[in-house]
Amino acid sequence: MKNAGLKLSVVALSCSFALSANAASTLFTNVDVFNGTENKLYEDHHVLVEDNLIKQISASPIEAGDAVVIDGEGKTLMPGLIEGHGHLLLNG
Repeated sequence: MKNAGLKLSVVALSCSFALSANAASTLFTNVDVFNGTENKLYEDHHVLVEDNLIKQISASPIEAGDAVVIDGEGKTLMPGLIEGHGHLLLNG
């Protein structure tokens, strides 16, 4: 049963990479933005990412054409945050 869960996790992770690889533009809506350089949280903003680079951050809605739209549901968005400690293959 543990192997089935591991296989399902690997498949789900692989699918998410495939979906993000096809999307040239992603629009995050309804997010609080922490930019890492100021001691300030920008609430209820929109962030447009094109070709893996942040293109625009705005308090007003952004017109993004055929971008994949992700509703952040008021969660915080931070550029460059990487979780560098994980146990993906730990069986216990």
